[in-house]
Amino acid sequence: MNDFFTPFFETNGIVDFFDLTHFIYLCVVVLIMWLSKQAFAITSRFRLDEQLTQKDNKAVAVTFCGYLLGVGFILWSVLGSEMIGHLWEDLFQTFLWAFLGMVFLAIARILTDKIMLNQFSVMKELLEDKNIGTAVVEAGCYMALSFIIKGAIFNEGENLVDAVALSAWYFLIGFFGLFMFSRLFCKVASYHVHGEIEKNNVAAGVSFGLNLVASGILIGGYIEYSESVIGFILWLLFSSFLLLTLRYLIDKLLLPRHHLDDEIKVDGN
Repeated sequence: MNDFFTPFFETNGIVDFFDLTHFIYLCVVVLIMWLSKQAFAITSRFRLDEQLTQKDNKAVAVTFCGYLLGVGFILWSVLGSEMIGHLWEDLFQTFLWAFLGMVFLAIARILTDKIMLNQFSVMKELLEDKNIGTAVVEAGCYMALSFIIKGAIFNEGENLVDAVALSAWYFLIGFFGLFMFSRLFCKVASYHVHGEIEKNNVAAGVSFGLNLVASGILIGGYIEYSESVIGFILWLLFSSFLLLTLRYLIDKLLLPRHHLDDEIKVDGN
Protein backbone atom coordinates (compact mmCIF):
# COMPACT_ATOMS: atom_id res chain seq x y z
CA MET A 1 0.00 0.00 0.00
CA ASN A 2 2.89 2.33 0.82
CA ASP A 3 4.31 1.72 -2.65
CA PHE A 4 1.03 2.99 -4.12
CA PHE A 5 1.24 6.36 -2.32
CA THR A 6 5.02 6.86 -2.58
CA PRO A 7 5.02 8.45 -6.09
CA PHE A 8 2.53 11.10 -4.85
CA PHE A 9 5.13 12.54 -2.46
CA GLU A 10 8.30 12.36 -4.58
CA THR A 11 10.12 15.69 -5.04
CA ASN A 12 12.58 14.83 -7.81
CA GLY A 13 10.33 16.23 -10.54
CA ILE A 14 9.73 19.44 -8.61
CA VAL A 15 13.46 20.02 -8.19
CA ASP A 16 13.92 19.61 -11.95
CA PHE A 17 11.58 22.58 -12.53
CA PHE A 18 14.24 24.88 -11.08
CA ASP A 19 17.02 23.65 -13.34
CA LEU A 20 18.76 26.73 -14.82
CA THR A 21 18.91 25.01 -18.21
CA HIS A 22 15.12 25.11 -18.46
CA PHE A 23 15.12 28.85 -17.82
CA ILE A 24 17.75 29.36 -20.52
CA TYR A 25 15.65 27.46 -23.06
CA LEU A 26 12.58 29.47 -22.04
CA CYS A 27 14.52 32.67 -22.77
CA VAL A 28 15.60 31.20 -26.12
CA VAL A 29 11.98 30.45 -27.03
CA VAL A 30 10.88 34.00 -26.14
CA LEU A 31 13.77 35.43 -28.17
CA ILE A 32 12.96 33.29 -31.23
CA MET A 33 9.27 34.23 -31.05
CA TRP A 34 10.28 37.90 -30.90
CA LEU A 35 12.62 37.46 -33.86
CA SER A 36 9.80 35.72 -35.73
CA LYS A 37 7.54 38.71 -35.14
CA GLN A 38 10.26 41.06 -36.42
CA ALA A 39 10.79 38.87 -39.51
CA PHE A 40 7.03 38.90 -40.22
CA ALA A 41 6.91 42.68 -39.86
CA ILE A 42 9.98 43.26 -42.06
CA THR A 43 8.78 40.99 -44.87
CA SER A 44 5.24 42.44 -44.84
CA ARG A 45 4.22 45.22 -47.18
CA PHE A 46 2.51 46.99 -44.30
CA ARG A 47 3.23 48.19 -40.78
CA LEU A 48 2.23 45.29 -38.57
CA ASP A 49 1.84 47.20 -35.31
CA GLU A 50 -0.24 49.87 -37.03
CA GLN A 51 -2.61 47.28 -38.53
CA LEU A 52 -3.00 45.44 -35.22
CA THR A 53 -3.55 48.45 -32.98
CA GLN A 54 -4.40 51.73 -34.71
CA LYS A 55 -6.49 50.21 -37.51
CA ASP A 56 -7.80 47.25 -35.48
CA ASN A 57 -7.42 45.03 -38.55
CA LYS A 58 -8.80 41.67 -37.45
CA ALA A 59 -7.82 40.03 -40.73
CA VAL A 60 -4.14 40.84 -40.17
CA ALA A 61 -4.51 39.70 -36.55
CA VAL A 62 -5.87 36.31 -37.66
CA THR A 63 -3.14 35.67 -40.22
CA PHE A 64 -0.44 36.83 -37.76
CA CYS A 65 -1.80 34.45 -35.11
CA GLY A 66 -1.65 31.60 -37.63
CA TYR A 67 1.96 32.54 -38.36
CA LEU A 68 2.89 32.57 -34.67
CA LEU A 69 1.18 29.20 -34.15
CA GLY A 70 3.22 27.86 -37.05
CA VAL A 71 6.44 29.12 -35.46
CA GLY A 72 5.31 27.56 -32.18
CA PHE A 73 4.78 24.15 -33.80
CA ILE A 74 8.26 24.32 -35.35
CA LEU A 75 9.82 25.29 -32.00
CA TRP A 76 7.95 22.43 -30.34
CA SER A 77 9.58 20.05 -32.80
CA VAL A 78 13.04 21.57 -32.37
CA LEU A 79 12.94 21.52 -28.57
CA GLY A 80 11.48 18.01 -28.52
CA SER A 81 14.29 16.55 -30.61
CA GLU A 82 17.19 14.56 -29.25
CA MET A 83 19.90 16.85 -27.95
CA ILE A 84 23.67 16.33 -28.06
CA GLY A 85 24.08 16.80 -24.33
CA HIS A 86 26.32 19.88 -24.26
CA LEU A 87 24.38 23.05 -23.48
CA TRP A 88 26.03 25.45 -25.92
CA GLU A 89 26.04 22.95 -28.77
CA ASP A 90 22.38 22.18 -28.08
CA LEU A 91 21.56 25.90 -28.05
CA PHE A 92 23.35 26.32 -31.37
CA GLN A 93 21.37 23.43 -32.88
CA THR A 94 18.14 24.91 -31.48
CA PHE A 95 18.83 28.33 -32.99
CA LEU A 96 19.98 26.83 -36.30
CA TRP A 97 16.92 24.65 -36.89
CA ALA A 98 14.50 27.22 -35.51
CA PHE A 99 16.01 29.84 -37.85
CA LEU A 100 15.82 27.41 -40.77
CA GLY A 101 12.16 26.78 -39.93
CA MET A 102 11.53 30.54 -39.90
CA VAL A 103 13.19 30.87 -43.32
CA PHE A 104 11.03 28.06 -44.71
CA LEU A 105 7.92 29.68 -43.25
CA ALA A 106 8.85 33.03 -44.85
CA ILE A 107 9.30 31.30 -48.21
CA ALA A 108 6.01 29.48 -47.68
CA ARG A 109 4.30 32.82 -47.07
CA ILE A 110 5.41 34.10 -50.47
CA LEU A 111 4.48 30.84 -52.21
CA THR A 112 1.06 30.85 -50.52
CA ASP A 113 0.24 34.33 -51.79
CA LYS A 114 1.62 33.75 -55.28
CA ILE A 115 0.54 30.13 -55.89
CA MET A 116 -2.01 28.88 -53.35
CA LEU A 117 -4.18 32.03 -53.38
CA ASN A 118 -3.22 33.38 -56.79
CA GLN A 119 -6.72 34.22 -58.04
CA PHE A 120 -6.91 37.50 -56.09
CA SER A 121 -4.64 39.94 -54.28
CA VAL A 122 -4.09 38.69 -50.75
CA MET A 123 -2.69 42.05 -49.59
CA LYS A 124 -5.72 43.91 -50.93
CA GLU A 125 -8.09 41.50 -49.19
CA LEU A 126 -6.23 41.80 -45.89
CA LEU A 127 -5.51 45.53 -45.84
CA GLU A 128 -8.35 47.18 -47.77
CA ASP A 129 -11.25 44.73 -47.36
CA LYS A 130 -10.10 43.31 -44.00
CA ASN A 131 -11.27 39.96 -45.33
CA ILE A 132 -11.43 37.43 -42.48
CA GLY A 133 -12.06 34.56 -44.94
CA THR A 134 -8.75 35.22 -46.67
CA ALA A 135 -7.01 35.62 -43.32
CA VAL A 136 -8.27 32.24 -42.08
CA VAL A 137 -7.01 30.50 -45.21
CA GLU A 138 -3.60 32.15 -44.93
CA ALA A 139 -3.43 31.25 -41.22
CA GLY A 140 -4.39 27.68 -42.12
CA CYS A 141 -1.59 27.60 -44.69
CA TYR A 142 0.94 28.74 -42.08
CA MET A 143 -0.15 26.01 -39.67
CA ALA A 144 -0.27 23.34 -42.38
CA LEU A 145 3.18 24.26 -43.67
CA SER A 146 4.60 24.35 -40.14
CA PHE A 147 3.71 20.65 -39.79
CA ILE A 148 5.41 20.00 -43.12
CA ILE A 149 8.47 21.98 -41.98
CA LYS A 150 8.38 20.05 -38.69
CA GLY A 151 8.65 16.83 -40.69
CA ALA A 152 11.25 18.20 -43.12
CA ILE A 153 13.85 19.47 -40.65
CA PHE A 154 16.34 17.20 -38.88
CA ASN A 155 16.91 15.03 -41.96
CA GLU A 156 20.06 13.02 -41.53
CA GLY A 157 22.96 13.87 -43.78
CA GLU A 158 26.68 13.23 -43.83
CA ASN A 159 27.20 16.82 -42.65
CA LEU A 160 25.23 19.92 -41.72
CA VAL A 161 25.07 21.21 -45.31
CA ASP A 162 23.59 17.91 -46.51
CA ALA A 163 21.06 17.93 -43.68
CA VAL A 164 19.92 21.48 -44.54
CA ALA A 165 19.73 20.62 -48.26
CA LEU A 166 17.61 17.53 -47.54
CA SER A 167 15.34 19.59 -45.32
CA ALA A 168 14.84 22.14 -48.10
CA TRP A 169 14.11 19.34 -50.59
CA TYR A 170 11.46 17.72 -48.41
CA PHE A 171 9.94 21.12 -47.61
CA LEU A 172 9.46 21.79 -51.34
CA ILE A 173 7.99 18.32 -51.85
CA GLY A 174 5.63 18.91 -48.93
CA PHE A 175 4.53 22.29 -50.29
CA PHE A 176 3.87 20.70 -53.68
CA GLY A 177 1.72 18.07 -51.96
CA LEU A 178 -0.27 20.72 -50.09
CA PHE A 179 -0.73 22.69 -53.31
CA MET A 180 -2.06 19.59 -55.10
CA PHE A 181 -4.49 18.92 -52.26
CA SER A 182 -5.71 22.52 -52.42
CA ARG A 183 -6.43 22.11 -56.12
CA LEU A 184 -8.29 18.84 -55.51
CA PHE A 185 -10.36 20.49 -52.78
CA CYS A 186 -11.33 23.33 -55.12
CA LYS A 187 -12.32 20.81 -57.82
CA VAL A 188 -14.46 18.71 -55.45
CA ALA A 189 -16.27 21.64 -53.79
CA SER A 190 -19.54 22.51 -55.55
CA TYR A 191 -18.82 26.24 -55.23
CA HIS A 192 -16.03 28.49 -56.43
CA VAL A 193 -13.75 28.37 -53.39
CA HIS A 194 -11.55 31.34 -54.27
CA GLY A 195 -14.56 33.36 -55.39
CA GLU A 196 -16.36 32.83 -52.09
CA ILE A 197 -13.24 33.65 -50.09
CA GLU A 198 -12.78 36.86 -52.07
CA LYS A 199 -16.39 37.77 -51.17
CA ASN A 200 -15.35 37.59 -47.49
CA ASN A 201 -17.23 34.33 -46.94
CA VAL A 202 -15.70 33.33 -43.61
CA ALA A 203 -17.33 29.89 -43.73
CA ALA A 204 -15.57 29.14 -47.03
CA GLY A 205 -12.28 30.35 -45.57
CA VAL A 206 -12.64 28.21 -42.43
CA SER A 207 -13.56 25.11 -44.44
CA PHE A 208 -10.67 25.52 -46.87
CA GLY A 209 -8.14 26.60 -44.23
CA LEU A 210 -8.83 23.75 -41.81
CA ASN A 211 -8.76 21.17 -44.61
CA LEU A 212 -5.31 22.51 -45.49
CA VAL A 213 -4.25 22.08 -41.84
CA ALA A 214 -5.47 18.46 -41.87
CA SER A 215 -3.61 17.77 -45.10
CA GLY A 216 -0.46 19.46 -43.74
CA ILE A 217 -0.53 17.22 -40.65
CA LEU A 218 -0.78 14.10 -42.81
CA ILE A 219 1.90 15.22 -45.27
CA GLY A 220 4.28 16.32 -42.52
CA GLY A 221 3.74 13.06 -40.66
CA TYR A 222 4.74 11.04 -43.70
CA ILE A 223 7.83 13.17 -44.44
CA GLU A 224 8.94 12.68 -40.85
CA TYR A 225 8.35 8.93 -41.14
CA SER A 226 9.82 8.08 -44.55
CA GLU A 227 12.18 9.48 -47.20
CA SER A 228 10.59 7.65 -50.15
CA VAL A 229 9.30 10.04 -52.83
CA ILE A 230 7.24 7.28 -54.47
CA GLY A 231 5.73 6.45 -51.10
CA PHE A 232 5.00 10.14 -50.60
CA ILE A 233 3.07 10.35 -53.87
CA LEU A 234 1.02 7.28 -52.96
CA TRP A 235 0.39 8.63 -49.45
CA LEU A 236 -0.63 12.02 -50.87
CA LEU A 237 -3.17 10.38 -53.16
CA PHE A 238 -4.52 8.14 -50.41
CA SER A 239 -4.69 10.82 -47.70
CA SER A 240 -6.30 13.35 -50.07
CA PHE A 241 -8.91 10.80 -51.09
CA LEU A 242 -9.50 9.96 -47.44
CA LEU A 243 -9.93 13.59 -46.37
CA LEU A 244 -12.26 14.50 -49.21
CA THR A 245 -14.31 11.31 -48.80
CA LEU A 246 -14.64 11.81 -45.04
CA ARG A 247 -15.74 15.39 -45.67
CA TYR A 248 -18.63 14.04 -47.74
CA LEU A 249 -19.48 11.26 -45.27
CA ILE A 250 -19.38 13.55 -42.24
CA ASP A 251 -21.69 15.95 -44.07
CA LYS A 252 -24.19 13.13 -44.57
CA LEU A 253 -23.88 11.78 -41.02
CA LEU A 254 -23.87 15.04 -39.03
CA LEU A 255 -26.13 17.14 -41.26
CA PRO A 256 -28.24 14.58 -43.14
CA ARG A 257 -31.00 17.09 -44.05
CA HIS A 258 -28.69 19.81 -45.25
CA HIS A 259 -25.97 20.12 -47.86
CA LEU A 260 -22.67 21.33 -46.42
CA ASP A 261 -21.60 23.24 -49.52
CA ASP A 262 -24.96 25.03 -49.68
CA GLU A 263 -24.62 26.07 -46.05
CA ILE A 264 -21.18 27.49 -46.84
CA LYS A 265 -21.98 29.16 -50.16
CA VAL A 266 -25.57 30.35 -49.73
CA ASP A 267 -25.80 31.01 -46.00
CA GLY A 268 -22.11 31.66 -45.21
CA ASN A 269 -22.75 29.32 -42.27
